[in-house]
Amino acid sequence: MKMKQIILIVVVWLFLVDLQVAQGIKCYECYQCEDGWSGVEKECGEEDDRCLMTKDKDGGWINKMCTRKGTEDYAKIQKAKCDDFGKEGQKWCFCDTDLCNDMEISGSSGYSRRHLFFTVVVSFVVNFFL
Repeated sequence: MKMKQIILIVVVWLFLVDLQVAQGIKCYECYQCEDGWSGVEKECGEEDDRCLMTKDKDGGWINKMCTRKGTEDYAKIQKAKCDDFGKEGQKWCFCDTDLCNDMEISGSSGYSRRHLFFTVVVSFVVNFFL
């Protein structure tokens, strides 16, 4: 096999593994729970590809659950971020790895290093081999 073919196979394989991981995600789930409590582990549905953790500005309560990209798009419209209260007075933190919504709500978006690594590998392949 040529080097380009091998690299293309590896990139496609990494992409498929990434898709498979996203489809079988687990998240912590709790509603109006106290900060510091993880919640209950939940196997998310097929349509869910990420976890969410919200914090209310006034009451300080925390919600943790499975969710999908559409929810994150809505949060962006409401200008709700992980490090700043949005229009609705809530912080919304999204992440995309198993049980990742056990984090403290701070300045972190919660996204995994896996996506950063995958992006760097694809950029490298495109720039140097194709």
